[in-house]
Amino acid sequence: MDDLNDEDWQRLDDAIGQVWQPEEPDMQAADIYGVNRRFENHVRREMHNEEDDIPPRNPRDLPKARRPYRDPLQNQIHSLGPMNIACSQCDALHWKFEKLSASSVRNPKFGNCCLQGQIQLPPLRVPPRYLKDMLCGIANQSKTFRKNIRQYNAAFAFTSLGVKIDHAITNAPGPYSFRIYGELHHHSGALLPEENQPERYAQIYIHNDADQVNLRLANNPQLDPTVMAELQAMIHETHPYVALYRSAYQIMAETPPEQRQNVKVLL
Repeated sequence: MDDLNDEDWQRLDDAIGQVWQPEEPDMQAADIYGVNRRFENHVRREMHNEEDDIPPRNPRDLPKARRPYRDPLQNQIHSLGPMNIACSQCDALHWKFEKLSASSVRNPKFGNCCLQGQIQLPPLRVPPRYLKDMLCGIANQSKTFRKNIRQYNAAFAFTSLGVKIDHAITNAPGPYSFRIYGELHHHSGALLPEENQPERYAQIYIHNDADQVNLRLANNPQLDPTVMAELQAMIHETHPYVALYRSAYQIMAETPPEQRQNVKVLL
């Protein structure tokens, strides 16, 4: 308002005082319009000057989540490098930065795998050739096998999982989480199913080879029949419980019905 001179104020007063006088409507409207425009321009200039006086905010004063993102410089990126340093005791792979401070670069030693040989575990058994090819991606059906590996494992299981599952967690959205109440154990049922119930788990192993494949496919129709037959042949050759369950079935078949409740299988 300071840049309005006396002439502008006078013209504004005259325009307001004559706004109801109809003899010069065009002059009154023009005077009011001109004064209003100058007043608006003055206010805009004052607001612009005030904004210019405000110092810009330092981005470091903002929370990290609200700061503008900038790609780090190449020399600021920290890389652990390849994980290709093997422990001399257990052959576990490590990053070179994981070595003990008391060891050298040429002879690194590690303590977070086997405590430098204090913990010794037996080596893993070599899997059967067919299973190894399926796991390593060599076989033709290895892709679908690894995709459905949990279903294949359940199809050939001898026992079921005996737990009390917390379904509020397992059915919740997000990453899969398995939570149980109490202890975990394996449940082995009777060798023969109840009336009008399908064979499951170890009950399937008492049948001949062709019937076993058909029974497993009936319980798991989404699985590949060829893979199912190959896995079954592999398990029959390598698993000691297959012959045991068949022997138990033969013993029960030869036992009178009134004595079958006393037949036990010790594994």
